[in-house]
Amino acid sequence: MTYADRYRLRLKHHRQEIGRAIDYLATRDDIDARRLGWLSISFGSQTMMPLLALEQRVGAAVLIGGGVFLLDLPPAEQPYNYLPRVRQPVLMLSGRWTSTSTSTRRKPCCGCSARPRTSSSASCSTPATLPAAQPVRARHARLV
Repeated sequence: MTYADRYRLRLKHHRQEIGRAIDYLATRDDIDARRLGWLSISFGSQTMMPLLALEQRVGAAVLIGGGVFLLDLPPAEQPYNYLPRVRQPVLMLSGRWTSTSTSTRRKPCCGCSARPRTSSSASCSTPATLPAAQPVRARHARLV
């Protein structure tokens, strides 16, 4: 099985599981299924980007430390092609040292979604890859 086949299968399974979870939550009396949100970190954020375009029942999302990476897929199946179809409000939180991938694999996704950006203070610059010791020094400086 090729990488592209595994990716397609994993995306299909994630979509089915999210759909089943939302179906279950909709049956509960103590949950308003029209007001569901999504919070994910790292790989969950990366996986959720295309799934937000497919699952419209998620009302909003907070994606921490994720992003869209160029994968070993045909161009038409790259995850960033889903971004113009995302209609929900999405807050993406990433720090200066969040990314661990090389700069050649990163693709900025600001301005790609269907919803207009409303915050003028948000930055869409792609962070530079720093030496491994730099984040430790910066965290230590904040604690002192």
